[in-house]
Amino acid sequence: FGVPRKITAPLIIVEKIYHLIGLIVMSILGVYYFDISSYIIIGATIFLGLGLLLLSSKKVFNKFLHFINTIKFLSKWTVSLSESYDVVKKSLKGKTFIFATGLSALFWFIESVIVFFILKSFEIDTFDFFRITSTYIASIILGVLSFLPEGIGVVEGSLLGMFNSIGIETSLIFTLVVLIRVFTLWSSVIIGLIALKLCGVLSINNSK
Repeated sequence: FGVPRKITAPLIIVEKIYHLIGLIVMSILGVYYFDISSYIIIGATIFLGLGLLLLSSKKVFNKFLHFINTIKFLSKWTVSLSESYDVVKKSLKGKTFIFATGLSALFWFIESVIVFFILKSFEIDTFDFFRITSTYIASIILGVLSFLPEGIGVVEGSLLGMFNSIGIETSLIFTLVVLIRVFTLWSSVIIGLIALKLCGVLSINNSK
């Protein structure tokens, strides 16, 4: 579509930041469960704080990019990111920040409700909504921090480990993880692909 990289590159950063902010807001619901998920949430909060501190000063941000430039496979992004600092900064201010944070928290809340009812459908009543939310949110945080698309592989692996750690039967865990990812990830991916097809985006790409 001819959109310059200095505009598209910061979208990745801003998206991950708002993902983390929304996840941390949602994690407050399960804050009284101090288990392995709490350590992950605390670590993510520290990581987010450092990221926002980094973005608070253009001078500091440029020094960080200079360091990144020394890493060969990341150096190709530094020019675009240095030119897009103002875009990132603007996206994290004022009404945009409040509105995007609210939407992010609402999104993760809805996903947590989906996970809760999936577990309920298998008659897993041992854990309340807040415990399940804390566990699910921690696994998603690991996926976000991995910077892999939708945390594929990382989220599934961490869910397997965390469900096992809170006492869910091993025979059920694999089925639960597959269903959770189908209803929270792949359903939206399919809807997105259908929307792109209806909008003609896929047809444009094919014609090129």
